[in-house]
Amino acid sequence: MSWPATPQWAAEHPELEIPEIDESDDLGELVRKLSFYIVEAITLPHSFEELRTVASARTLSPLILYLTNNCHHRAIIHALLALKAHFAALEESSDEPGVNEARGYACEYVAWQFLTSLTERDTIDFLLYEIQPASSSSDRDSDIEREQVDISAPVTESSALLDDGRTSSYFGTDGVHGVAMTSSGQSDEFTAQFENLSALEIAAVSNSKKFLRQRPVQKIINGLWRVC
Repeated sequence: MSWPATPQWAAEHPELEIPEIDESDDLGELVRKLSFYIVEAITLPHSFEELRTVASARTLSPLILYLTNNCHHRAIIHALLALKAHFAALEESSDEPGVNEARGYACEYVAWQFLTSLTERDTIDFLLYEIQPASSSSDRDSDIEREQVDISAPVTESSALLDDGRTSSYFGTDGVHGVAMTSSGQSDEFTAQFENLSALEIAAVSNSKKFLRQRPVQKIINGLWRVC
């Protein structure tokens, strides 16, 4: 599918900058790029069902179209669902009730729409692919210890994926290219929480119920139960 010569959404939402996903991006970098777009695209509370109909939900279409046509990164579903968990944690202390919850729903919605463009074989590959452990180094381990970041704690819906001090720089709203990661350590710490987890497992720990209930996902889950 080719891009239209003059996309309607481009005229309606010129402020949205589509993230450029590179195959070499690690999980932390994927989440950082996606977060900028989701934060700018969703600014009002919405239910998951409303994202399929309300006018503001059209802001998600450019991202879905880009991922569908151009993204082959095997961890893109993982990144969207991990970002959903982060937004869910932010919702608990937000002074804008419902906004971060809606952003979490947006992550689930985009992940679902991406899956609908895949073959069944590719859907299985994307859902069951496990995040590979990052290469270890003694220097990196020492840095993590000095920063006293507990990456061994389980990820839950109520735990922010990064501490509050990093939220503004790592999941900021400046734009996709506006804020660079200050160190590779941030990405390593974030990724370590999801090492050896598949997208289905991240969906479970992030409480992504809307995503898990969608037909393409249910079909794979039912198939796995039959095999077991």
